[in-house]
Amino acid sequence: MEYGDYIDTAKVEEYIKNDPEISHLAVVHHETTTGMLNPVQEICDIAHANKVEVIVDCMSSYAGIPIDLRKWQAEYVISSSNKCIQGMAGLVFVIFKESLLPSLANQKRSFYFNIYNQYVGFEKTGQMQFTPPVQVCYALRQAIDEYFAETEHGRWARYQNNWEVLVEGLQDLGFSFLLPYNQQSKILLAIIEPKNEKYDFDAMHNYLYERGYTIYPGKGAKKSTFRLSVLGDLHEKDIKGFLSELKKYMNTL
Repeated sequence: MEYGDYIDTAKVEEYIKNDPEISHLAVVHHETTTGMLNPVQEICDIAHANKVEVIVDCMSSYAGIPIDLRKWQAEYVISSSNKCIQGMAGLVFVIFKESLLPSLANQKRSFYFNIYNQYVGFEKTGQMQFTPPVQVCYALRQAIDEYFAETEHGRWARYQNNWEVLVEGLQDLGFSFLLPYNQQSKILLAIIEPKNEKYDFDAMHNYLYERGYTIYPGKGAKKSTFRLSVLGDLHEKDIKGFLSELKKYMNTL
């Protein structure tokens, strides 16, 4: 399986069954190199059927894409204070099953990010073990308030609408995408770079940056791409404004 291919859950199951020493399986929910949404539920079901614990990286999906933690039953879900939560970068948190605490008591592989010590210490003192980034904590508190004001449904509906408007506009401009529709996260999009001889990513980036829009180069994909994301405090008017400026740039080629 090539890097960037969709996960073959049958191979995951075969791999786990053929190696009884596997105790944990880690999976990324939303993969930001390509914009792929991985089949976490299927992977959790396979892992648990074989008594394997699951660690899910939700760094770029939590508070954006609806997640049913009770249905996943993943042992650990990891995310941060930015991305879809729309706060500042600087805090990482783990949602985990409290029943796992005894098994974590003697795990000393990390000094700073020791889940057991952090949890027990916070329960005793109400404070973090080490000096926290206070400004990031306040920003996270505000971001959480804004999330509940918008609601899970409202945020996901806004992200989806932004994505659909973006996809339609890009298609009208002649762009194509790295992934098929059914693998897309509807948060981030990897766009195949045009084959126009005059096209230059840096020139396009600088043109758009001067007009208030930042785009990102591709990273590690099977084809040359650039990436666009709709997460954050973005709305339909922002997406249409971007598409208008992109169209102007493409007309210069």
